[in-house]
Amino acid sequence: MEEITVKILRGLDGDGAECDIDVPVDATVGDVITGLVSEGFLQPDSQSGKVVLYNKDADGGISAGVKYEDRSKTVKEYGWKNGQTLVAQYDVVAG
Repeated sequence: MEEITVKILRGLDGDGAECDIDVPVDATVGDVITGLVSEGFLQPDSQSGKVVLYNKDADGGISAGVKYEDRSKTVKEYGWKNGQTLVAQYDVVAG
């Protein structure tokens, strides 16, 4: 099974925590988020917000057009690359 290594940053304005993880290319985004929650790196979803992964752009921000919110899609389907940096943000749930 092919794996890639990606860096996860916990929020752009957060505490600066980051981790490198090895991810099978056939893992879903939901698998990645669940793994980060179970390791204690991320807080679980709540009624007021949910974790969404974004691509980190070269300028240090997040690429607005590159939001990995479909948790059923695989890493391969989204085209994640080895060495890519992602930002885990909590998006507020409307309502």
